Amino acid sequence: MTIGYSGALGTITKLDDLLDPKFKGKIALNGDPLGSSAAMNGIYMINKALGGTFDDVSKGVAFFKKLKDAGNFINVNPTEATIASGQTPVVIDNGYIQAGVVKQFAAAGKVWKMYTPASVGSTYNSAVSAWAPHPACARLWMEYTLGEKGADIWAQGGATPTLWVWLLKTARATSAAKGSIGTSKVVAEKATAEQTAAARAYLKTAWPAAVGTN
Repeated sequence: MTIGYSGALGTITKLDDLLDPKFKGKIALNGDPLGSSAAMNGIYMINKALGGTFDDVSKGVAFFKKLKDAGNFINVNPTEATIASGQTPVVIDNGYIQAGVVKQFAAAGKVWKMYTPASVGSTYNSAVSAWAPHPACARLWMEYTLGEKGADIWAQGGATPTLWVWLLKTARATSAAKGSIGTSKVVAEKATAEQTAAARAYLKTAWPAAVGTN
């Protein structure tokens, strides 16, 4: 997770920068945390940066309330179109999505920056059906996508693969992959399913009270 923003807005170096009046009506979160993993992780990221934990996201919610009260946070689901038009020039979203925006902005002669206040993420899980017509073929595909070659492709696309720290430590990471996601060996922290269920139970009333609804 990260905070992506138009370079025309300057440089964000700390969370409190987002309370600046220049961000009025400009900050958006990808989705509703009650159903969107990106939005949920956005709250986790802000919460962790403020000293909160996966078991108590109240600090993160309180910060979003500050943004809303300042008029800086808007209840708009950011899309490629809203970013391109300038409607949502500050977006809290997955890093791999932001990496794509960086390239799009560069192609248009503009700059899209990223600021990550805390390292938080989640994983995409998959499985091979035991009843698949050709489970061995499926296993080979999984080995490819989750192995070293697949990890390189994921990294070049802006996503951080599970093998990334190992690839860096063993000097197997390609220059193209490092150019895409950097060389940080910090492993993003992830909430458990139980922690997320508990957080969403809290957010069911706390989130609308803090920022309203879309």
